[in-house]
Amino acid sequence: MVIGDVTGHGVGAALLTHAAQAALRSYLELSDDLGDVVARLNNRLVAGVETGNFMSLVLAVIDPVQRTLHYVNAGHQELIILRDGSVDRLAKTGMVLGVVADTDYGVEGPIQLSANDVLFLRTDGIDETADSAREVFGEERLTTVLVESRTKSADAILTAVDSALDRHSSGGP
Repeated sequence: MVIGDVTGHGVGAALLTHAAQAALRSYLELSDDLGDVVARLNNRLVAGVETGNFMSLVLAVIDPVQRTLHYVNAGHQELIILRDGSVDRLAKTGMVLGVVADTDYGVEGPIQLSANDVLFLRTDGIDETADSAREVFGEERLTTVLVESRTKSADAILTAVDSALDRHSSGGP
Protein backbone atom coordinates (compact mmCIF):
# COMPACT_ATOMS: atom_id res chain seq x y z
CA MET A 1 0.00 0.00 0.00
CA VAL A 2 1.17 3.50 -0.73
CA ILE A 3 -0.23 6.81 0.34
CA GLY A 4 1.48 10.14 -0.12
CA ASP A 5 1.01 13.86 -0.15
CA VAL A 6 2.84 16.31 -2.40
CA THR A 7 3.34 20.00 -1.62
CA GLY A 8 1.21 22.37 -3.62
CA HIS A 9 -1.68 21.90 -6.00
CA GLY A 10 -2.25 21.90 -9.73
CA VAL A 11 -0.17 20.64 -12.61
CA GLY A 12 3.20 20.79 -10.82
CA ALA A 13 1.97 18.69 -7.91
CA ALA A 14 0.31 16.24 -10.31
CA LEU A 15 3.54 15.83 -12.29
CA LEU A 16 5.55 15.25 -9.11
CA THR A 17 3.00 12.67 -7.96
CA HIS A 18 3.16 10.86 -11.29
CA ALA A 19 6.98 10.86 -11.33
CA ALA A 20 7.11 9.52 -7.77
CA GLN A 21 4.55 6.83 -8.55
CA ALA A 22 6.43 5.68 -11.67
CA ALA A 23 9.79 5.63 -9.86
CA LEU A 24 8.31 3.78 -6.91
CA ARG A 25 6.93 1.05 -9.18
CA SER A 26 10.35 0.62 -10.80
CA TYR A 27 12.19 0.48 -7.48
CA LEU A 28 9.74 -2.07 -6.08
CA GLU A 29 10.55 -4.33 -9.02
CA LEU A 30 14.24 -4.11 -8.06
CA SER A 31 14.10 -4.50 -4.29
CA ASP A 32 11.98 -5.95 -1.49
CA ASP A 33 13.75 -3.72 1.06
CA LEU A 34 11.19 -0.99 1.80
CA GLY A 35 13.81 1.28 3.36
CA ASP A 36 16.03 1.00 0.28
CA VAL A 37 13.09 1.68 -2.05
CA VAL A 38 12.10 4.84 -0.17
CA ALA A 39 15.74 6.02 0.07
CA ARG A 40 16.09 5.62 -3.72
CA LEU A 41 12.89 7.57 -4.30
CA ASN A 42 14.10 10.29 -1.94
CA ASN A 43 17.41 10.63 -3.83
CA ARG A 44 15.57 10.83 -7.15
CA LEU A 45 13.31 13.59 -5.83
CA VAL A 46 16.22 15.51 -4.30
CA ALA A 47 17.98 15.45 -7.67
CA GLY A 48 14.96 16.33 -9.77
CA VAL A 49 12.55 18.43 -7.74
CA GLU A 50 12.59 22.19 -7.35
CA THR A 51 13.77 23.39 -3.93
CA GLY A 52 10.84 23.83 -1.56
CA ASN A 53 8.83 20.99 -3.07
CA PHE A 54 8.66 17.68 -1.24
CA MET A 55 6.34 14.83 -0.45
CA SER A 56 5.39 12.66 2.47
CA LEU A 57 4.86 8.95 1.89
CA VAL A 58 3.87 5.73 3.59
CA LEU A 59 4.90 2.48 1.95
CA ALA A 60 3.43 -0.56 3.70
CA VAL A 61 3.28 -4.29 3.04
CA ILE A 62 0.78 -6.61 4.67
CA ASP A 63 1.43 -10.34 4.62
CA PRO A 64 -2.11 -11.80 4.64
CA VAL A 65 -0.91 -15.28 5.61
CA GLN A 66 1.29 -14.24 8.54
CA ARG A 67 -0.97 -11.24 9.29
CA THR A 68 1.98 -8.91 9.65
CA LEU A 69 2.63 -5.33 8.63
CA HIS A 70 5.95 -3.77 7.64
CA TYR A 71 6.08 -0.06 6.79
CA VAL A 72 8.18 3.01 6.13
CA ASN A 73 6.72 6.40 7.02
CA ALA A 74 8.58 9.28 5.38
CA GLY A 75 7.15 12.31 7.17
CA HIS A 76 3.49 11.35 6.66
CA GLN A 77 0.61 11.28 9.16
CA GLU A 78 0.83 8.36 11.56
CA LEU A 79 -0.87 5.12 10.61
CA ILE A 80 -3.62 4.23 13.07
CA ILE A 81 -4.42 0.70 14.21
CA LEU A 82 -7.54 0.08 16.26
CA ARG A 83 -7.53 -3.23 18.12
CA ASP A 84 -9.42 -4.59 21.09
CA GLY A 85 -10.43 -1.15 22.31
CA SER A 86 -6.96 0.38 21.97
CA VAL A 87 -5.73 2.95 19.46
CA ASP A 88 -2.12 2.58 18.37
CA ARG A 89 -0.34 5.21 16.29
CA LEU A 90 2.56 3.97 14.22
CA ALA A 91 5.36 6.51 14.23
CA LYS A 92 7.22 8.11 11.37
CA THR A 93 10.45 6.37 10.40
CA GLY A 94 12.08 9.20 8.48
CA MET A 95 11.74 12.70 7.11
CA VAL A 96 9.77 13.84 4.05
CA LEU A 97 11.12 13.00 0.61
CA GLY A 98 12.93 15.38 -1.69
CA VAL A 99 14.78 17.51 0.85
CA VAL A 100 18.02 15.81 1.98
CA ALA A 101 19.89 13.28 -0.16
CA ASP A 102 21.19 9.98 1.20
CA THR A 103 18.70 9.86 4.06
CA ASP A 104 18.08 6.50 5.71
CA TYR A 105 14.49 5.35 6.15
CA GLY A 106 13.84 2.77 8.84
CA VAL A 107 11.45 -0.12 8.31
CA GLU A 108 9.10 -0.95 11.17
CA GLY A 109 7.75 -4.42 11.63
CA PRO A 110 6.75 -7.07 11.71
CA ILE A 111 3.69 -5.74 13.49
CA GLN A 112 1.24 -8.53 14.23
CA LEU A 113 -2.30 -7.91 12.99
CA SER A 114 -5.49 -9.65 14.08
CA ALA A 115 -8.62 -10.38 12.08
CA ASN A 116 -10.64 -7.54 13.63
CA ASP A 117 -7.96 -4.86 13.58
CA VAL A 118 -8.62 -1.67 11.64
CA LEU A 119 -5.67 -0.06 9.86
CA PHE A 120 -6.37 3.56 8.86
CA LEU A 121 -4.14 5.59 6.53
CA ARG A 122 -4.86 9.19 5.60
CA THR A 123 -3.48 12.45 4.31
CA ASP A 124 -3.57 15.77 6.15
CA GLY A 125 -6.81 16.69 4.38
CA ILE A 126 -8.72 14.89 7.12
CA ASP A 127 -6.90 16.47 10.05
CA GLU A 128 -6.93 19.95 8.46
CA THR A 129 -10.59 20.12 7.38
CA ALA A 130 -11.85 23.30 9.05
CA ASP A 131 -15.23 24.62 10.14
CA SER A 132 -16.47 28.17 9.56
CA ALA A 133 -14.51 29.36 12.62
CA ARG A 134 -11.34 27.81 11.09
CA GLU A 135 -11.14 25.12 13.78
CA VAL A 136 -9.60 22.00 12.29
CA PHE A 137 -11.19 18.55 12.52
CA GLY A 138 -8.04 17.23 14.16
CA GLU A 139 -6.76 13.94 15.49
CA GLU A 140 -9.09 13.75 18.51
CA ARG A 141 -12.28 13.93 16.43
CA LEU A 142 -10.89 11.43 13.95
CA THR A 143 -10.02 9.01 16.73
CA THR A 144 -13.54 9.31 18.19
CA VAL A 145 -15.13 8.49 14.83
CA LEU A 146 -12.79 5.55 14.27
CA VAL A 147 -13.39 4.09 17.73
CA GLU A 148 -17.16 4.46 17.37
CA SER A 149 -17.21 2.76 13.97
CA ARG A 150 -14.38 0.21 14.38
CA THR A 151 -16.67 -2.84 14.28
CA LYS A 152 -18.21 -1.81 10.95
CA SER A 153 -17.06 -2.66 7.42
CA ALA A 154 -14.27 -0.66 5.79
CA ASP A 155 -16.82 1.12 3.58
CA ALA A 156 -18.95 2.01 6.62
CA ILE A 157 -15.90 3.34 8.49
CA LEU A 158 -14.98 5.56 5.54
CA THR A 159 -18.58 6.75 5.29
CA ALA A 160 -18.57 7.60 9.02
CA VAL A 161 -15.35 9.61 8.64
CA ASP A 162 -16.66 11.37 5.54
CA SER A 163 -19.96 12.22 7.29
CA ALA A 164 -18.14 13.57 10.34
CA LEU A 165 -15.93 15.74 8.12
CA ASP A 166 -18.98 17.03 6.24
CA ARG A 167 -20.75 17.88 9.49
CA HIS A 168 -17.66 19.60 10.87
CA SER A 169 -17.12 21.69 7.75
CA SER A 170 -20.84 22.36 7.25
CA GLY A 171 -20.50 20.96 3.75
CA GLY A 172 -17.55 23.21 2.89
CA PRO A 173 -14.35 22.07 1.17
